Amino acid sequence: MSSPGSAERWAVNLALTGVAVVMGYLLWTSLGLVADQLGGGFKLVIDALPVFPLALAGSLLVRLVLEKTGKGHWTSAPIQSLVSTLAADLLITAATACLDLSLLRHDWLPLTVLATVGLAWNLGVLLLLAPRILPAPWFERGIVEFGQGTGVAASGLLLLRMADPADDSDALPAFSIKQLILQPLIAGGVITVGAPLAVMSIGLPAWTALCLVLVVTWISLGLWLARR
Repeated sequence: MSSPGSAERWAVNLALTGVAVVMGYLLWTSLGLVADQLGGGFKLVIDALPVFPLALAGSLLVRLVLEKTGKGHWTSAPIQSLVSTLAADLLITAATACLDLSLLRHDWLPLTVLATVGLAWNLGVLLLLAPRILPAPWFERGIVEFGQGTGVAASGLLLLRMADPADDSDALPAFSIKQLILQPLIAGGVITVGAPLAVMSIGLPAWTALCLVLVVTWISLGLWLARR
């Protein structure tokens, strides 16, 4: 392959992305077949589960095959970053176009409260917890998480690019590794899909209490590990 921005390089990276998506779709279809047999809550979760977290698993399989076959150089980090940013922009645009503005107008007060409290919480985590938990450089590591917590992963990457334009820190690799674990669970993953079902099953107070216990547990663990 010639230059990193050549048409051939772009074609290969787009093809690899397509293969990862197809593998994710096949995994999702397979889970759907299993869910049809099991039924119950498992079927409800799988029916509502998006293809995205499974496409992420597909991308890991693609990467593993490339490394095992010595073809890891086929992938281009800059091209994949542009593709992911474009995909995130299209996703946000599509989601915004599907919004029911009448519902937003009707529920503007609770949405405003949630947005205000969420912003305050994320600012508190960034300014108070990040310096005590994250290794240096804590701000670069924290600002990318703040961007994702208040928007999407692309927002966090944009803030990181502004804070670290020369990519001198190791915040991006750390964030990417964390995403491999987080995305299939929370960001449109299993927990995101299962949360409404859990609220319907055990009630909002019990689910809120469970989430509070988990938050306190992880904060305590982070502070304890940082002191060590």
